Amino acid sequence: MVQRISLSICFLLSTFLLAPSLFSENISGNYIEVNEKSKVCMVNDFYNPMADFSEFKVTIDKKDYYGCCAMCKEKLTMSIDHREAVDPLTEEKVDKAKAYIVADKTNKGKTLYFKNKENFQRFATQ
Repeated sequence: MVQRISLSICFLLSTFLLAPSLFSENISGNYIEVNEKSKVCMVNDFYNPMADFSEFKVTIDKKDYYGCCAMCKEKLTMSIDHREAVDPLTEEKVDKAKAYIVADKTNKGKTLYFKNKENFQRFATQ
């Protein structure tokens, strides 16, 4: 299991270091819109365009959350803290399953969660 996680981490890092052109949905500067939430680890807050984290999906109250490993799946199940984020513009809590998500190309796919697209657009033009 540890070897599998290590291989997954190596794959994720190589994706971001070797293939920045995979981030093709540039919406504002260095950010891209995340359309497939199954490509986001909502515990570690990163986006991998090559991944499919469906195996580690958690459904709570008819909302889907994704982790990149069994440990992340457990954290999403056990703690609301991993299912919520703070909107960088308004500083209000947002549900990651319902949030407008963007990934930062300059920060290895770090994800930011916004209440809506308008909040992101205002944030990006500050």
